[in-house]
Order: sequence, then C-alpha cells, then structure tokens
Amino acid sequence: MTKTVRSEGSGRVETNTTSADGRVVIEAVHKDAYGSVTGIDYTQEVTRADGKESFGDCRDANGNVTYRSHEQQHTDADGKKTTERTEHERDPDTGETTDRQEQEVKYPDGTTEESWQESKVDANGNTDDASGTKDRDGNTSTSREIFDATTGETTDITETEGADGNGTRHTTVTDKNGNVISDITDDEPNIFGDAAELDGEGEEGGEGGPNGGDKADTGGRDFDGGERTGSSEGEHGGEVGDAGRSDAGDFAGRDFGGGAEGSTTSDGGETEHGRA
Repeated sequence: MTKTVRSEGSGRVETNTTSADGRVVIEAVHKDAYGSVTGIDYTQEVTRADGKESFGDCRDANGNVTYRSHEQQHTDADGKKTTERTEHERDPDTGETTDRQEQEVKYPDGTTEESWQESKVDANGNTDDASGTKDRDGNTSTSREIFDATTGETTDITETEGADGNGTRHTTVTDKNGNVISDITDDEPNIFGDAAELDGEGEEGGEGGPNGGDKADTGGRDFDGGERTGSSEGEHGGEVGDAGRSDAGDFAGRDFGGGAEGSTTSDGGETEHGRA
C-alpha cells in the first residue's frame, strides 16, 4: 500500500493506493481544515488481456452517493473495441439525479458506432429523457422527452441528421390530458449540437463537464477525459496518476486522487505537507 497526502484548498486529501495482479484500488479521503471528512472517492480498475474494467464511487460527508460509474473496455479477436459506461449522479444541493448509459464501438477500419441514453429527474418531479445513435456512416438520430410536472405538459423532440448535414426536427407538445398543443416538423440542423457524439470536443479530450463536451451537446460525454468537479464540498481530487487512470476515459475526468502532489511513503508510512 502507498499513502500520499496533499493539500486541497484549506484542507487536504489522504490517498491510499494498492496494486496487485492487474488490479489498482484507490481511496481518496477529503478533509477540511479541521480534519473532518468532507467526501470519499473510491475507484477500482482491473486490467485484463482483452481490455479493462473500472468502478468509481464518490460519497459526501454523510456517506451519500453523489457519483457512481462502471466502465468496461473489450477488444475482440478481430480488433473491434467496445467501450460501455453507466453513470449515476446526484446533485446534493438540488436533489437532481442523472442516469446515463453509453456505448462506443470502434472498428479496425477507423469507423465507429455510438449510442447513449440519459434520464434526469429533479426534486420537483420534472423529467428530461434523451437518447441518440450515430452509425458508421455518420448518420445520427436523437430523441428527447421533457415533462413539466407543474403544467403536465410533455414535449417530444425527434431529430435526424445525415452525414451530409441535412436533417429534420419534429417537435410535439401535448397537455396533461394528452391533447396536442403543437406539432411542428422542419428542416433544421440538430438542436442538440452533435447530440450523439460521445467524444465531446474530440477523441483525445474535451471540455467534459457534468454532461460532457459542450453544454449544448446533450450526448457529449467525453470518453477520453475532460475536467470534472466533485461534490458540493469542493473539487474532489487533483491530477489522476497513472495507476488510477483508465485509457478510455477515467470516468469522464472524475479525479479519484490517484496522482497526489506531495511526499509519498510506502508500506503504510505517511508524510504530509501543506496541511492547513
């Protein structure tokens, strides 16, 4: 086991890392200036001959889960690489929850297939469900259903866009009794941005905020990283160390404290600097 301690604002992060037989486990405990725990990040990564599997879990000071993820990478005998991820996030301030699933398949010829779906529910019962696909030729299809718990209205948006940039958008709004308020079809570019683009701002990294990529990019979770902040207690972690990073995405840039800045001792030893 390796222990590290580094400063974080007025507090510190204490990280324990164990590695054996292709498995790396990292636990990062965030503490304030008084030594009280403000959050705990846990990640586990298993490396196999045909890919990797990663698990992530973030909890606040009360032990409530604020973020959880599971990612699998697999490369078959023909060289086709499949990456699948599920994520759950809860905003401790607003109570909003977000659940997301993604799949990306990269073929040996460089083409990809992508699909995703995401569901958001806020504390008032408003829901926002979206999904999308992108085929190997670059054609995309997205759908979104928004429910207003106050008015009972539902807005359904379906969009298609070909590889040539041409597409259509169909928007239907119904009231609480299911009566159609409006029904519009037009030829417009995708209002989601590139909603099915799982790579956010690019294959090697992006601006991956809570929903990945650009905020207008509903489906833009960045498989290859991007900046992500922690719970309401403050940003969780700093730079991820090699031991805790997944080549395919390290949970959209969530930092579990793998790369602590500070002194390191082995076999249970601990050295601190920067303590508030």
